[in-house]
Amino acid sequence: ALDTITITQLECEIEDDIAVDVDSISFDCPGDSAVIHVSTTGDGVTWTATTNDNWIEITNPNSSEITVTVTGENRTRRNKQGTVTITSNISGKDPIEVTIIQKPTMFFTVSTNSLQFNSDGETITVDVQTNYAFSVSVPAADSSWLSATRSQNTGNNTAWTVSFTALANSDTANPRTTVV
Repeated sequence: ALDTITITQLECEIEDDIAVDVDSISFDCPGDSAVIHVSTTGDGVTWTATTNDNWIEITNPNSSEITVTVTGENRTRRNKQGTVTITSNISGKDPIEVTIIQKPTMFFTVSTNSLQFNSDGETITVDVQTNYAFSVSVPAADSSWLSATRSQNTGNNTAWTVSFTALANSDTANPRTTVV
């Protein structure tokens, strides 16, 4: 009589896990997009991506390719930082955080680009909005009748006031003109 041997192979238990391909994404311009790739092991792993930052948009939050888009300009002098949080249904698994960085958008605006002074002389101010260094200078040939000073507005590191002061011009037949 033949003896029968029974052989049993146990199932390999795969532990549920989730991972992403980046820990941070840096953007240069508003409207730029990037993709976070999500990979999982195990059966039935689901997830969703969320953010509490109103300048970050998420498309396909439950997909293996989550699209992140930054909206609006970063009109500051420093990088703006936010977070996309990916939370899974894996018990005991901490959410994954991806840091989103938006670099400053360079800008320079003035409230007016032309000034006209009365002949008696006066001071006129111009508002400047910028997030990079600038200077104001009057050409040496015009410094006898025109001066300019700039000052940063309190509490706002991108708002400036430039004051132009013109002395009286008694020669009404010859108006003075310059470019600063």
